Amino acid sequence: MPALAAVSAIVASTLAFGGSPPEFVLRLPLPAPGQAAAAASFDAGLDPVYADANGSRNEIARSLDLYRLDASVTYGLSRSFALGALGTWAENRYCCANGRALSDSGFTGAGLFLDWRPGASTSLLRLGYQSRKQPGSDALPVSDGQDRVFVRSDWSLLPGLGRKARIGLRVDFDYGRPFEIQKAWFRALGEIAPQFPVVRSDSFRLDALATAGFLAASDARQNGTIFHNRRSTSARAGAALHLGLGRDRRSQILVEGGRDFASRNALSGWRVGLTFRRLFGGR
Repeated sequence: MPALAAVSAIVASTLAFGGSPPEFVLRLPLPAPGQAAAAASFDAGLDPVYADANGSRNEIARSLDLYRLDASVTYGLSRSFALGALGTWAENRYCCANGRALSDSGFTGAGLFLDWRPGASTSLLRLGYQSRKQPGSDALPVSDGQDRVFVRSDWSLLPGLGRKARIGLRVDFDYGRPFEIQKAWFRALGEIAPQFPVVRSDSFRLDALATAGFLAASDARQNGTIFHNRRSTSARAGAALHLGLGRDRRSQILVEGGRDFASRNALSGWRVGLTFRRLFGGR
């Protein structure tokens, strides 16, 4: 029975795994020299709740949905460096205010970034700059008009932990330049991401990830809309599945789900995400 044989092969490859440590799953993988990578990430915040400075829930009347699509192209310059470009599209929907739905959507900005892998490590650092369009809506804008410098980083912790797991650390920073009457904006995020291999075969790989972290910002904003102009904090936790297809995993899919909680001057609620990445060129 072909189906039973295929399942048996996958199970066998999973049980046999253990001769070498699992490959580390990065959000920002570096293409090989001369190789290019294209990626698209879709994120949605579904009907969040606003928490005030004391953490008390203040229900948002009716329904609010926040959507964002990030697309990027990266080219490997060497074993340690890659150069890339990105663009962002977003949509905010609110129903209903005084019986009238509010929404804003569109392209919010573009930018450039440089990826760096220190030495022979699996860790990665991304430094970039992204422009932001001026707000196109007074009530629910998808762009805040503040050009920003950003840092994204993935770090491999405790590489000698064992052959069945890895632990990742994600540290991100954003700095938004002052814009008209809007002050400079700061945002910092730290997450621990334990990772576990589930399936290994010549043409198929599946990893499970968990995430837990803390976010702090100088004001409460998402998708360009400023919900409160005072310090904002929240905790977050989630899980993800990472799928690699092909012998060299030229196609990769990441499915994520998470929740923001223990918020202060911030939105809290469920988030879902889907990322598709494809490698081009090389051997």
